[in-house]
Amino acid sequence: MDTPARWDRRIDEAFAAVLDTAPERRAEALEALRSTDAELAREVQTLLEFEQESSREFEDDLASLPSTLLVRLAEELDTDGFAPGDSVGPYRILETIGRGGWGTLYRAEREGDFRKIVALKVLRRGLDTDDVLRRFESERQILASLEHPNIARLLDGGSTPDGRPFLVLTYVDGQPITHFCRDRRSPTDERLRLFLQLCDAVQYAHRRLIVHRDLKPGNVLVDRRGQAQLLDFGIAKLLSGSDESGHETRTGIRLFTPEYAAPEQIQGEPATTATDVYQLTHLLYRLLTGRSPYPDLDPSIAAIQRTICQVDPIRPSQVVTQGDANPKLPPAIPARRLQGDLDTILLKGLKKNPEDRYASVEALADDIRAHLDGRPVRARPDRGLYRLSRLVRRNPWPTAALLLVGLGVFAWVTTVNRYAVQLADERDRAQAQTRTAEEVTTFMTDLFALPGEPMGDTTTVLTVLERGVERAETGLPGDPPLQASILSVMSQSFLSLGNAGRALPLAERALEVEGGFDEDPAGRMRALNRLGSAHRMTGGTEAARDAHTEALEIAREQFGDRGLEYSTALNYLAMNEAAAGDASEAEARYREAIELRRDLHAADPELNDAALPALPMHNLGNLLQSTGRPDEARPLLEEAIELLEPFPEYDRNRGTTLNVLGMTLRALGDWDEAERAMRASVELRRSTLGSNHPDLAISLHNLSVLLRAREQFEEAERAVLESLAIREAFHGPNHPQTELSLNSLGNLYRDTGRTEAAIDVLEDLLERRIARSGERSMNVVASQNNLARALQDQERWEEAETLILSALETLEEGGSAETAAYLTIRTNLGRLYLEWGRLDEARAILDETLSQRENRLGPDHPDTEVTRELLAQTEARLDG
Repeated sequence: MDTPARWDRRIDEAFAAVLDTAPERRAEALEALRSTDAELAREVQTLLEFEQESSREFEDDLASLPSTLLVRLAEELDTDGFAPGDSVGPYRILETIGRGGWGTLYRAEREGDFRKIVALKVLRRGLDTDDVLRRFESERQILASLEHPNIARLLDGGSTPDGRPFLVLTYVDGQPITHFCRDRRSPTDERLRLFLQLCDAVQYAHRRLIVHRDLKPGNVLVDRRGQAQLLDFGIAKLLSGSDESGHETRTGIRLFTPEYAAPEQIQGEPATTATDVYQLTHLLYRLLTGRSPYPDLDPSIAAIQRTICQVDPIRPSQVVTQGDANPKLPPAIPARRLQGDLDTILLKGLKKNPEDRYASVEALADDIRAHLDGRPVRARPDRGLYRLSRLVRRNPWPTAALLLVGLGVFAWVTTVNRYAVQLADERDRAQAQTRTAEEVTTFMTDLFALPGEPMGDTTTVLTVLERGVERAETGLPGDPPLQASILSVMSQSFLSLGNAGRALPLAERALEVEGGFDEDPAGRMRALNRLGSAHRMTGGTEAARDAHTEALEIAREQFGDRGLEYSTALNYLAMNEAAAGDASEAEARYREAIELRRDLHAADPELNDAALPALPMHNLGNLLQSTGRPDEARPLLEEAIELLEPFPEYDRNRGTTLNVLGMTLRALGDWDEAERAMRASVELRRSTLGSNHPDLAISLHNLSVLLRAREQFEEAERAVLESLAIREAFHGPNHPQTELSLNSLGNLYRDTGRTEAAIDVLEDLLERRIARSGERSMNVVASQNNLARALQDQERWEEAETLILSALETLEEGGSAETAAYLTIRTNLGRLYLEWGRLDEARAILDETLSQRENRLGPDHPDTEVTRELLAQTEARLDG
C-alpha cells in the first residue's frame, strides 16, 4: 500500500509523463493509464484540467509563453534595471529591496525641497503586456482608494523614461510580522494585538470590496512603532465583478503563494472575503505555534492540492508538542494557552468550506478580542458553564462596565437595606428604594444577557449600553423612579469607560425625569455626583461645582454631616476643586472626608470596612504629588494601599494608587521602590482589567518613562509599545493619550541613538496633533520642540530652527512669553545656534534667557543651571 508521500510521487510522475505527450495525444495517454490504475488516472486528469486553466496564454507578442516562464524571462532581462543613484522622475534610487512576480521594489528618496524616503515599485522589463499592465493599473486604483493607518499608502505614480509604470508607496522600515515576534519573543497578547491591527486593515479593504488574496508574513511588516503595515495589493481583487472576466483564471495558482493559499484558490474557484479569513488564520497559526498548519507539506503540486484541500490542520495545542518549531517563526506559546479558545478560533478560520469559516474578518477579530478580554468566543458552543467561566475571570474591560454597575447596584441595595433597618420611620420609602434597586439590577442583567436575541459580531459594551439607553427612554416612561435610576446608572457606566461626553446628557436626563427621585434623596445625590463628574471630565468645573454642592446639601439634610454620604459628597467636591486649580480648598475637603471615614469605621467596623478612608487618601496623595509635595503624599498613598490590600474587590483601586505611588517615589528619587510600585500597578491592572484597558496603558506608559530614565531601554520600549497599542485601539490614533505614548516612543528612540526612527515617530506625532488641534496649540508646540531636538542630532539645522521659531511664535502670540515652556524652548534655540556655530546669536539668546530664568526660578534651580552652562560653553568658544 502506498504511503501518502509515495502516492504523491506516483501522481507527479504520471502527470509529468502525460504532460510530456503531445497535446493531441494526451487523451489517449490518459485512457491508457486509466486501464491500469483508474484512481491514479482520476488524479492526473484533475491536474491536467488545473494546468490547462492556470496556463492560459497572454494576448500579445509573447502569447506562447506561460506566465511563470514569462516572469523568469523578465528576471533574466532585468539586468539593466535601476542602480543606486539613478533617478526615476523626482525620485533617486537608494537600493533594491525586493522583487515580486511583476515588479521590482526600490528604496528611494524624493529630491527637491520636500525630501522623503519612499518605496518605489517599477514594472519589470518584458512584462508590459496588456494583461500585466491591467493588473498594475488595478493595483494603483486599489491603493488609491485605501487610506488606513495599517496599510502602506500610495503617494505618487508615473512612468519611467522607457515607458514602464511605477508606483510610489509609503516606505515601511520594519520586519515581517513573524520575524518581529520571533526576535522580540513577543508574549501572546502582543502577537494577538498585532494580528488585530492586521484584521482591521483587511476588514477596511473588504468594506471597499477589495480582497487581498496574498496574506503572508512577507506582506505584513511591523514598523519601528510596533504597528503592523499591510503591503502588496498586486494580486488583490475587486468584488464588484469587473475583475472577474478571465483575469482570475488566466494565471491561476501563479497569482498567489501556494503554501498560504486557501482551498478555493487551489481549486481555481473565485476568491472571496472568506479567502482572506483563511489566510489571516493561517498566518495567526504560525504566529502562535511557530509551525505551519500542515507541517509535513510536500512542495509537489499534487501534495499541495491534496493537503490544503483534503487534510485537516493539526490542532494548535497539539502541534506545539510535536517536533521543533520553524526557526524562522516565533517561538510557540504554551499548549495550555492554546487549548480552548485559540484552538477553536484557529480551526474555525481554517475550515475547508468557506461557508464554515468566520463570516467576516470582523467576526474573526471579535473572537480574538473576546479571548483577550476573557469573554466567550462565538466560535465555541454556547455552553452555560463555559460562559460563566469567562465572566468569573474579572478581567475584560468591556464587561467592566457591567461589573461596575453590578457592584454599584449591590452597594446601593446594601445601603438601602441598611437604612431600612436603621430608620424605622422611613421603612416604606426604603422598601420602595429597594424594589427600584432590584429592578435596576434585573434591567442591567437582562440588557447584557439579551435573551433570545443574538448580539451580532460588532456588539461591544458601548453598543449594548446604547441599546439600554433606548429601552430606558422608550420602555419605562410609566415608572419614573426606575427610569431615572437606570439613566443615572447608565451615565456611571459611560463614565467608567472614559466616555464623559456620552455620560453627561444621560446624567442630565436622569435628573429631568419628573418624579424620578422625589422619594429617593440618596438616589438624587448619586445622580448629582455623576452629573458633576461628567461636567468635570468635560471641562465644566463651574457646573460641576453646582451639582456637587447640591449633593453635599442633600447629604447634610438627609443623613447628617457625619455620615458616609456626606464624606462621599465631600470627596467629589474636592476632586472638582482640584480640577479647577483650587488645591488648598481641595486639600481641606479631602482631609475632612478622610477623618469622617476613619470615625465611621471606628464606630462600626462591621458596617464600615477599614478600606473606607483609602479613596480620599488616594485623591489627596495624588493632589500633593502633582503640586510638588511628594514627601507628604508618600505616607498617605502607602497607607491607602495597606487599607485596600485585604479586600480583593478593591484591587482596581489599589492598582491606581500603586501607579500614583510609583510617580511619587520617582519624584523623591527612590528609584528602586518606584519601579517596584509601578510594576505592581501594571500586574494588578492587567489581572483585574484585562490586557486592553486604558488604565493599564497609563501604568505601562509611566513604567516605560521610569525605565527609560534608568536606561533599561529594551524593556522601556516594550512597555511603551504596548501602551501605544492599547491606546490606539481604545481611543483611536488622534487622542491625547495616544499622542502621549507616541511622544515617549520618539524620545526613547532618540535616547538610544535611533535618531531616524525618532524623527519618523515625532514627525508622525506632529502631523496628528496639527490635524487634531491646529498649528497653534500647546501640544503642537511641544512636538515641534521635541522634533527639533532630534533633527539637531542629525545636524539638520535649518529644519530644526524653523520648528523652534514656530513654537516660540505660537507662545508669544498666546501671551505665554514668560512661561517655563517658553524659556525651555528659548534655551533650546540657544543650544541649536551653539551647535550650529552661530555663536553671537547663541550668546544673545542664552544671556537673555538666563536672566529670565534667574528671576522666575531662582539662581540655583536645575533649569537655570542648564542655561548658565550653555552660555558658558558659548562664551568659551567665542573667546577661544
